[in-house]
Amino acid sequence: MAMTPQKASNYDFHTETLHDLVPEVENSSLRTVLHNELVLLKGFFGEVCDYDGIATEAKGNICIDANRTIHTNQVKAVLDPAAFTVGNVIYFVPQSGNNVGYLAPTAEATAVPVGIITGADAASKWVEFRPFVQTADLSMLRDVKGVVSGITADITAIETEAALHPVKMATAVVAAADAGIDLTLAALGMKLGDTIVTVFAKSTASVLNATVKIGHKGGADITDTIDIDTANTVIAAASVAAGVLTADGLTATTASATDACVLYIMYIPA
Repeated sequence: MAMTPQKASNYDFHTETLHDLVPEVENSSLRTVLHNELVLLKGFFGEVCDYDGIATEAKGNICIDANRTIHTNQVKAVLDPAAFTVGNVIYFVPQSGNNVGYLAPTAEATAVPVGIITGADAASKWVEFRPFVQTADLSMLRDVKGVVSGITADITAIETEAALHPVKMATAVVAAADAGIDLTLAALGMKLGDTIVTVFAKSTASVLNATVKIGHKGGADITDTIDIDTANTVIAAASVAAGVLTADGLTATTASATDACVLYIMYIPA
């Protein structure tokens, strides 16, 4: 009996992924990273998609989709009970050498903020979080009304990667701030209502007992004191509080007038 072929869809419609949410990366660690393992590779944070993992110096794909929540027990080995708090930023300490990366409730030396906590185990054995947005290139096109547009759309309708990423970084040079050096929001590229999530300080000179901290101008501290006594060493603030910016700006205060550093302020735009 003769068969009559039928089209599978109207308008000969076909679609396929452009892999904009599954970028290809190279494994720079000394071990094979496993399927579903959270990693930070080539500047992207996500889980390994390849079922066989990604071998050392090999290339593979990781998923950076932000429209989801992630549940995992890839957390720091020793944590206090209920260390993860819903609504707080969660940090990822990247894999290095033969060591597996892990999620932590506070910023550590090499940690990066990767999402907002949405749930957690009372004993801190697992955590659930909503990852921050990451974009690989300009493949995401939008017009000013939120309607998908073609390449011929007004160039002002295209948002760059920086505009799409919810976490940004401001840099401030602290040369001598014994009594406090004022940092205006305009000079930092920040604005009223932005929220500081973590601060890193890189010392520019070795000075005994050197420290730095930042706070609201004329108000409360935002970070604890950060040690900057060893040149070219990057240290993260151990605690960050009251990080929503006011119109007064910020003040950086050091232990002495000879202390010097560069501040890297990670923040979520208002």
